[in-house]
Amino acid sequence: MSTLSVRPLYEPDEGRYAEVPREMFVSGDWVTPRLNGIKFFDKPPLQYWATASAYTLFGPSEWTARIWSALVGLLGALAAWWAARSLYDTRIGLASALVLIGAPLWILGSNLTTTDIGVGALLGSAALVFAVAYQNREPRLYPLIWLLVGLAFLAKGLIALVLPGITLLLYGAVTRQFSAFFSARFWRWSLLAVAITMPWFVVVSQRNPEFLNYFFIHEHFARFSSSVHERDKPFWFFLAVGAAGVLPFMGLIPRAIALRSRSAQATPGFDARLFLSLWVVVVIAFFSISRSKLPLYILPALPPVAVLLAYRSMTAARPTLAASFLAMPVLGVAIAVLLWHPTMSNAVLKLNISNPASLHTWGAITMGILVIGGFLAFGIALRGHRLCAVAVASLATLASLQAGLMASRAFGSLSIKPLGLEAKAASRDNTQLFNVGQIDRGLAFYAEREPIIVGARSELDLGFSVEPDKWIANEEAFAQRWLTPGHKLAVMRHETFHRLRPLLGGNTTVIGRHGVNVLVQKP
Repeated sequence: MSTLSVRPLYEPDEGRYAEVPREMFVSGDWVTPRLNGIKFFDKPPLQYWATASAYTLFGPSEWTARIWSALVGLLGALAAWWAARSLYDTRIGLASALVLIGAPLWILGSNLTTTDIGVGALLGSAALVFAVAYQNREPRLYPLIWLLVGLAFLAKGLIALVLPGITLLLYGAVTRQFSAFFSARFWRWSLLAVAITMPWFVVVSQRNPEFLNYFFIHEHFARFSSSVHERDKPFWFFLAVGAAGVLPFMGLIPRAIALRSRSAQATPGFDARLFLSLWVVVVIAFFSISRSKLPLYILPALPPVAVLLAYRSMTAARPTLAASFLAMPVLGVAIAVLLWHPTMSNAVLKLNISNPASLHTWGAITMGILVIGGFLAFGIALRGHRLCAVAVASLATLASLQAGLMASRAFGSLSIKPLGLEAKAASRDNTQLFNVGQIDRGLAFYAEREPIIVGARSELDLGFSVEPDKWIANEEAFAQRWLTPGHKLAVMRHETFHRLRPLLGGNTTVIGRHGVNVLVQKP
């Protein structure tokens, strides 16, 4: 949680998922999500509700916008610890929690305000609780499984049912144990998940007739089967992301995933290691097939993979465990090359650096922690102190990622915060704020005023279709609106302003600049 309050909200995701709850908090309408005052049905409401609750308790801020992500990230680590302790022993339980809090992908998810870490922690935890319940024959855990599944559905939607369903079918096919999963005692608790999810879906559908078609068809089936959101990546994308996402332990992956189980076929017993391995494979394969790919999508695989890697780290040969930690200094050297080779840095990062001194300082700290931590863990592992080596590697990776997040502040173009705060300071009671030719999702959060969008639609396309009066279609209509009486502010790109300047009147002035954007004012 150390950097939650010292980083600006990054565009587009953090601005979006901080602003929707803010509008719930301000309006009091916790049923219909809105972004910039426009209906926004891309995701279910769990993250919005949790963040709006934090705003209610502590007020809107960057750390309250991110606190839900941090807390569910910790929940995932606790679930990994409990499950591994229940399945194996205390040492593997502690190692599992350490592996997860040291996984770069989990660290990033827990430090950014998105919906992905919520479904990752809840659904990954559900898989772990299921494995414990069936291997240890503890039916009392069934309600907890369905509680987590229901909350995961409210966090991200249908994948909360699809991923468990495919995994159960695959496990049954591999072990020929289908009958074990048709227990009425287990399935009757599915009503708990229904009770958790149905009320919001019913009420939001009654208030917004367009919701069901958009949410289930456009945001699930169209997103999965087409590149409608322009997020298509190669098939191997998530294999690379998954390996990098557990960096200190990536060398242990091949033997950690166990896809054959003689014991499960020979006896009626449940094989938790096989089930968790299949879960990881299903998550990676499912999103690899999808035409929409973002790195955090595979977070539901990480709590189970942490247990598998922890088991492997406690049983692998010393040189195998030690060698895995050498990936850390290799990454540290790669960071050094990027920092001190400007041509390569510009080619890879493709971002304008607004504060080179900060980037080099925090980048050097990141590099140093990775190199020292990696070699230290390597030496400790060779001496046979496995748990200590895992702890050193995980905590070093956690510290280095936090330093890396501090380094990200050097890329000023990632956030609209400076112009948003300037707009807030310049605003009056009757001010109209415009966002011209683009949607800066965090602008309303920092300006504390919903902008009128000009020309851009993006994820607000549905909202503009059902509420067209809340949108300005083109620059000509905007110029006419701009010239009407009253105080006005607008955020747009430099080149957009230069093109529109002759249409905006002689009293329009630039009062703020940040990156490629300007803030302009008409008194």
